[in-house]
Amino acid sequence: MSSQLWTTRDPIDPAFEQAWRDRLSRAPHANFGFDPASLLHRAGHGKHSIAALIEDGDRRGAMVLRE
Repeated sequence: MSSQLWTTRDPIDPAFEQAWRDRLSRAPHANFGFDPASLLHRAGHGKHSIAALIEDGDRRGAMVLRE
């Protein structure tokens, strides 16, 4: 299993952002709360998150862990 993480406490890496947007474009239940701009807006109000891209063989996922 492999993972890529981005915490809203740090600037977003452009490669991570592209991979994140690509993954979400194929996720039928993703919504605006997963958008990096929304996560950064919340972080600006002290509500930080960690965005995680996970791969395990042919299974892939994306999740937001709110602090």
